[in-house]
Amino acid sequence: AFTFGDGTDDDPFTFALWYKNNDDTVSGDLFSKYNDSVAGEYYARVDGDGKITMALVDYVSGVDTASVITDNAVVEVANGWTHVVITYVGRGGATAAGGIKIYIDGVSVAVTATNNADYDAMSNQSSAEFMVGAETHTGDSAPRREIQGYITEFSVYTQELSAAQVSTLYNTGEWIDQKNDARLPTPQNWWRMGANVTGSSPNYTIIDEMDSQNLAMTGF
Repeated sequence: AFTFGDGTDDDPFTFALWYKNNDDTVSGDLFSKYNDSVAGEYYARVDGDGKITMALVDYVSGVDTASVITDNAVVEVANGWTHVVITYVGRGGATAAGGIKIYIDGVSVAVTATNNADYDAMSNQSSAEFMVGAETHTGDSAPRREIQGYITEFSVYTQELSAAQVSTLYNTGEWIDQKNDARLPTPQNWWRMGANVTGSSPNYTIIDEMDSQNLAMTGF
């Protein structure tokens, strides 16, 4: 459900979320399907400077990465809650990084792309779990690269949203019903995070509003 390539071709995607940074000095993953450099497909990482990197990883014939990084700090503590949308057209190949866009509060921001001539496509890596706010770590029961902040209203689309659709999703900072708003395509997943959970600490289940796949909260 969270794989966007078959080793030969990539598929488009959009990840959208609200993020509030609590520490400008520590890096962490907003989301990932990546296993501590053992295997993986992609990750979105906030560095200690408040910049975001989106990386696509090809593990079929080695470890070939295509990525973009925002030119400026976009999620510093001083920014408060920030709407982050990352889209990918799904082009694959040596210019894959050129197909990634990052939007902050509804506006596309400048990025520096690092293409890779050896990159073909992502592929399903079963040892890499899909995680929100962290990354799988082989040999350790706890995840690594845990984000130092809060995430809410996290959604996944199996297409590249247009700039107009991203603006609609941002909705000038107001809540939007992603399941029923006719201006948006139907998301594959939409987790409202703390707004819709079951269970009790530390074993909360985060309900998927699309009835697709709930998330299990760990380390809370």
